[in-house]
Amino acid sequence: MIAFHGKGESVLGPARGYAAWMDRYGLGNAYSALLGAPVVASAFGGLVRDKELAALNAELRAQAFRGVLAVGVYTPDLLPEAQDGEALESYASWVADTLVPHIQKTLPVASTVPRQVGVDGVSLGGMVALEVGLRHPRVFGAVGSMQPAIRGREAALATLAAQARATQHQQIRLLSSDADPLL
Repeated sequence: MIAFHGKGESVLGPARGYAAWMDRYGLGNAYSALLGAPVVASAFGGLVRDKELAALNAELRAQAFRGVLAVGVYTPDLLPEAQDGEALESYASWVADTLVPHIQKTLPVASTVPRQVGVDGVSLGGMVALEVGLRHPRVFGAVGSMQPAIRGREAALATLAAQARATQHQQIRLLSSDADPLL
């Protein structure tokens, strides 16, 4: 899974931004919580409804979490570029055509099975994950997005989703919260 960070981490630059999922978002703690199921509300910082937590734990009882390779990648602030799409297309192509094959070649635990790669992101990274994943459905079998910064991009993303769907089936997960101002 390729993990894109938010806009706040873009200002950190490539040398630090790529590590946001571990350093700022608590990916290590979340990973440990999933491996040691059942998951408790504190693993979500208390920001989970009882119903969703129960559903997650039911899923984990049915099929234990076996792990995932998460690769944090520096996410440039592409929000100003989102309207013309040129920079997004270039970045999406780099991720799909250069980064993913490089990871698959250099990390022996990375899946080389077609479409066993996913993208995910939060805020700016959520928008980028949707753009990258939907532009390259032949590479990404799963597309996730948490509170994506897509205001003004809804129609363009709906078009990309329809085009991707005509090409390949993808698992898509959109996650938000009651307090998300862009919900």
